[in-house]
Amino acid sequence: MSDDVTLRATIPEGTPISGTFRGKAQVQRYFERALPTVISRFAQQVPTEMIAHGNKILVLGDDSMVLTADGSTHRSPYVTVYEHDDRDRIRSMLVIQDLSAVAERHRRTR
Repeated sequence: MSDDVTLRATIPEGTPISGTFRGKAQVQRYFERALPTVISRFAQQVPTEMIAHGNKILVLGDDSMVLTADGSTHRSPYVTVYEHDDRDRIRSMLVIQDLSAVAERHRRTR
């Protein structure tokens, strides 16, 4: 990752994984601390597909996730757009996935 990497997940506001995370330290905290407070496990449901174009890589997939707060399982297709810099370090990650049900369930259990 580049030092100024950004990560954004398209989950509605109100969860520890909502918003934009900037810099290596924040992105690392997102994966190590914030994400496990909302989702305890991901399982890929179909093989991923990767499409590269210029300095972008799109990863298409469909996964299920277990909500940490209540153990419920949710499933959703996604696309993650990775953009890399001229040294092939990740500059940005954008996760596009309908996580509205996860956000709602998280808010209700808090």
